[in-house]
Amino acid sequence: MKKYKLVLVAFFIGIVIFIGFKYVLLIKEKYMLEESVNMLQKKVDHIIGINEDLKQEVAKGKAIEVKLQQDNAVLQNDLEEVEANLTRLDQQLAETKDALDQLGSNFSLLKEENKALKAELVQADTEKTTLMARLGSAVELKKALKELKKQARKVIVSIRNKTQSKPLSEGNRGYMLKQGKPTYPARLKINVEPAPARP
Repeated sequence: MKKYKLVLVAFFIGIVIFIGFKYVLLIKEKYMLEESVNMLQKKVDHIIGINEDLKQEVAKGKAIEVKLQQDNAVLQNDLEEVEANLTRLDQQLAETKDALDQLGSNFSLLKEENKALKAELVQADTEKTTLMARLGSAVELKKALKELKKQARKVIVSIRNKTQSKPLSEGNRGYMLKQGKPTYPARLKINVEPAPARP
């Protein structure tokens, strides 16, 4: 019976030692696992931090991409406006060239017209000289006409005086006759010659 008790005590002692040893191993393993967990947690935290940094970088990259797209759209609009302006300037340049060609043609025509006008001016000067000469003769003509009017008045007055002093012949229908001939003076013929050209 004592043997049995000793065996039983030894068995329990062995179990306690085994359990104690196992407990120590478990504690050691737990400590190692905790260390591993802590290390893994640090790595996870580090990875999370890197992930957050990457997310921020991605967000910045997206913001930069959006900004670049906006800048690209603005540059595209500017490029289209520049191309439109270049097209308009090319058209204006072509129109200006055509206008210059037209001006060149008009200038040639104006030169010809200027030559013609100069010739007409020379002719007008010649005609002016001729008219000035005629004008001088016209002054002389006016003087001659005044003298003729005075003489005509004198003749008319003398005729009236004669008709008032002598009665008209019967049947002569108002004509003034003397010895079968009209008493009215004959018509005068006036020749006007142009005055000589003044130097």
